[in-house]
Amino acid sequence: MSDHEIDHDTGRVRPAAENFFSADQLSHASRARRGFMAKALAAGVGAPSVAAANANANAVGVGDPAVLNLPAHSTGLGAPVAAQGYGKPSRFEQNLQRRESPGLTRVAAASVSFTPLLDMCGVDRKAGRYLLAEGADGSSMTRTIALDRALDDVMVAWGMNGEMLRPENGYPIRLVVPGVQGVSWVKYLRRLEVGDAPYHSKDEAVHYIDLMPDGQHRQFTSVQEVKSVVTTPSGGQVLLNRGYYNISGLAWSGRGKIKRVDVSVDGGRNWKTARLESPILSKCLTRFNTDWVWDGRSAVIQSRAIDETGHIQPKMNQLRAVRGTRSIYHNNAIQSWRVAESGETFNVQVF
Repeated sequence: MSDHEIDHDTGRVRPAAENFFSADQLSHASRARRGFMAKALAAGVGAPSVAAANANANAVGVGDPAVLNLPAHSTGLGAPVAAQGYGKPSRFEQNLQRRESPGLTRVAAASVSFTPLLDMCGVDRKAGRYLLAEGADGSSMTRTIALDRALDDVMVAWGMNGEMLRPENGYPIRLVVPGVQGVSWVKYLRRLEVGDAPYHSKDEAVHYIDLMPDGQHRQFTSVQEVKSVVTTPSGGQVLLNRGYYNISGLAWSGRGKIKRVDVSVDGGRNWKTARLESPILSKCLTRFNTDWVWDGRSAVIQSRAIDETGHIQPKMNQLRAVRGTRSIYHNNAIQSWRVAESGETFNVQVF
């Protein structure tokens, strides 16, 4: 097909359906995950350390009741995710009334807020090397964070978009840990503790670890490595006609700013540098765009990000060469979308 035969009109995209995975696909994914966890538990992952910790706690028999005695809401399952409308404030904020700050620029058009000094706590900088963050949810989500990182850009957040956090966002307070995987952004923050070694909590001794090819565990690797993904076109969407499309997506890195993003429409054989939208900030999402004229033939769309430290987003076979095939976390490999001749878009793996 020659260039003059291609329809250069703007193409139209039908959004993905809310539930475009079939019941069989969801069932298969659930069985696969349960099977992986069963094998891990059967192998005794983390069992010695957990047993030893429990035995030590029973032997000592002392501790701070505020830490040992969990509140009632932390001892069972919480409300379902969709129990109330998304974004509805907590019932404890129903009588909230806003007022002007008594500080500087006390006018209706502007206000001021200040953050308490997170040093009044009296942290021992010489002995303290790690921070333990524990949530008040039913699973008591607990994570270890290096103290240097915690004192760099980690925040204890109580509000967002000018109001208190919503329940689904971690009300009343939560951690914000830039550049680190979301599981470390502990919601419903209950306590912080400083120690001289990693705590090896259940969510970092059994989960969120990489089982390497030699059988060892790659642990405490929470930094988000350079990654990008095309969001349009993407899985479940349908291109309704040939013509011009704007390929768009997001790139990020926990190590700094995104320096460049390349896009391919032929499965990685050829690459084109995409446009980056500003602002381009460290440890933040960066939007990228590139032009594409779809001629109606099958295509495989990919994006490849590079951050300011020189890290390059790997292909799937490159990642597996280092991490093996039994590592399910920290997958920053290139994501591929196949656009069929019908315009339907599917998730595929390209090695």
